[in-house]
Amino acid sequence: MGKKRVLVSYGIDVDAVCGWLGSYGGEDSTSDISRGLFAGTVGTRRLLRLFEKYNMKTTWFIPGHSLETFPEEMAAVRDAGHEIGLHGYSHENPKDMSIEQQRDVLDKTYKMLTDFVGKPPRGSVAPWWECSKEGGQLLLDYGIEYDHSMSHHDCQPYYLRTGDKWTCIDYKKKAEEWMKPLVKGQETGLVEIPASWYLDDLPPMMFIKSSPNSHGFVNPRDVEDIWRDQFDYCYREYDEFIFPITIHPDVSGHPQVLLMHERLIEYFKKHEGVEFVTMEQICDEFKSKNAPAAGAVLPAKPVPARSSGSINAIKLEDNSDAFEVFKKQEGHVDFRTVDWIHASVIFLKVIFATGVLTIPSAMYVLGAFPGAVNVLGWQFLNTYCAIVQGNFRNSHAGCHSIADMANIVGGTWLREVVGMLFLVTYAIVGASGLFGSSTALNALSNHALCTNYFMVVAAVAVFILASARKFEKIAWLTWVGFLSVFIAVFIVVVGVTQRDRPAAAPQTGDYEFGYHTIGNPSFVAAITSVSAIFCSGAGTSAFLPVISEMKKPRDYNKAVYLCMGIVTTSYLAFSLVVYAYCGKWVASPSLGSAGDTTKKVAYGIGLIGLLVSACLYIHVAAKYIFVRILRDSKHLQSNSIVHGSVWLGCTFGMTVVAFLIASGIPIFNYLLALAGSLTFAPLALGLPGYLWVYDHQHYRKANWWHVLIYYLNWLMIALAVFLTIGGTYGVVQNIIDAYARGEIDQAFSCADNSNSS
Repeated sequence: MGKKRVLVSYGIDVDAVCGWLGSYGGEDSTSDISRGLFAGTVGTRRLLRLFEKYNMKTTWFIPGHSLETFPEEMAAVRDAGHEIGLHGYSHENPKDMSIEQQRDVLDKTYKMLTDFVGKPPRGSVAPWWECSKEGGQLLLDYGIEYDHSMSHHDCQPYYLRTGDKWTCIDYKKKAEEWMKPLVKGQETGLVEIPASWYLDDLPPMMFIKSSPNSHGFVNPRDVEDIWRDQFDYCYREYDEFIFPITIHPDVSGHPQVLLMHERLIEYFKKHEGVEFVTMEQICDEFKSKNAPAAGAVLPAKPVPARSSGSINAIKLEDNSDAFEVFKKQEGHVDFRTVDWIHASVIFLKVIFATGVLTIPSAMYVLGAFPGAVNVLGWQFLNTYCAIVQGNFRNSHAGCHSIADMANIVGGTWLREVVGMLFLVTYAIVGASGLFGSSTALNALSNHALCTNYFMVVAAVAVFILASARKFEKIAWLTWVGFLSVFIAVFIVVVGVTQRDRPAAAPQTGDYEFGYHTIGNPSFVAAITSVSAIFCSGAGTSAFLPVISEMKKPRDYNKAVYLCMGIVTTSYLAFSLVVYAYCGKWVASPSLGSAGDTTKKVAYGIGLIGLLVSACLYIHVAAKYIFVRILRDSKHLQSNSIVHGSVWLGCTFGMTVVAFLIASGIPIFNYLLALAGSLTFAPLALGLPGYLWVYDHQHYRKANWWHVLIYYLNWLMIALAVFLTIGGTYGVVQNIIDAYARGEIDQAFSCADNSNSS
């Protein structure tokens, strides 16, 4: 026998009152309804305490009726981190309903659970384990990934078939007319986690007056023996198996049955290889190892959530804590205070900077037309990747950063690699903000002080600004910061149109202007220019920590579209105008492209924006470290000394690192370009592609359109690899050339970096 792997799963059907309405025949009995009230309140709370005691996550199948009748108890289930799946509305029998009624029930309950949890449900249990002939296809249409109602097996998941046909015996007809085998139906990609009446607490231990098979007085120790024997047989015969147990608060909420579960859980835990999991974890593991049959009907993309407008949906949306890193708790710091408009402005300030004026230099290399295509193409891809990251984050609980998402798809090692890339990236771009701020101070003062002193002044200001704990507190700064940089760049764009010749060009005699519709660059020049355009909008990994502080994380996509729409339009218009009027003579620094006077005006207006840029980059990196240190501790959202000390330590540490990079590395400008190739391409392009592939494996076996999308995402991953290798090669070659030309300054140089003196 090999190494054991046993996945034990508890599925809890919260039938409560609706069980008596839809299946148990107690709709006219106040006594039976009272028993349902016990299940929805006392029984549910007792089971939650049981699972908390053993640190177990389980799957609760909640009918819509129970969700609306017991909102507080069901919210407690959700907030404890348990999975929640579909189980009808009133425990109605699907076989007794028309297709329209089934669809209406599924539509209502699907939307209810999506609003309630914050993401679509992935699994379903048919009430009374009775599946209609249309039921499987309905689940596929709604993008449901697994069912827990059928019994083709008892300890192994499998892909469900739909539409099996069999001939019933009719003694009025000749035997030859009904002596026919079962005809197998259509293979699907719907995972079946088998259900078993012999692993269900209700038949032996719940008294139902109208049911001839009801008992209610069976000794739980007898049931325990039956369940143990099933487990022991499977453990002896299989190296890997699942053990899905079905229980009900109506039954297992009673003391004698709770004690039975305690004994069973402790018995299971004594066996090597046993793990307690949710049913969605069983589904994910099965799909990762087993592809659907060729031609199988696959689940559709989950139906987008639409607010039901019910009082429960509104109430519960405000308390969707189980999904979030930052909880809404009385007496604790409430981080979730950012609306989508403010989020969009934060995103704008993360992306939009004076670097927009470096794009015309890239256009000189590539040509105006290829340059414009690159701007549009890369901003489209950056927008797409931002949406992919947000959708993935909003579909997987507990993701605060890009590293958390890497942990889901690649485990601990990938989380640490991506986390380090994230910190290195935003330390360097934070340093670029300090560098730009010192350039502004040099320009405004005609280099009145050593550049390092200006760098210290900028670092102190950035540390103070970045130390505000919440994005909400710096949201107003991002408005001011974005407008200041936008106006500064706009002034320069207008300014270049008013000059007879570019400020950086020779002011007398003939000169080569350098405007090309289509360029003819070398590979090194081309890949460096392409990387520069890509990196100008690739800071989308900084968006993710902001989602955790949004009032409504599902509004994230609106914020991204607004931000990237403005960025793309501005980048294209500004860069084409500057290139048309400056050609290859874009000044360094770029705000000097319209002359010294315009440069001072632009830097005077844009200084606050440069400081806010550095503030945001430092804040994002520090918040990542802060959450990693205090996550799951009481100090994460408390006003404790530990909370404050850790936060200030993170912002101070990141500010110091950024200062040392900006001042102490003589090849800083090249290091910034190198970071763009080595870190932005994997973080902003490659990883989002893989996140999409991870969540959409079923597209590989679907229709041609889905297959095309699937492989286009793999192509995006390949593009990220090419950009990483090619861009890095180009930047390294430029560094070698710069050393050969003697253009590398010394560390901690006092030299004027604004070319004002």
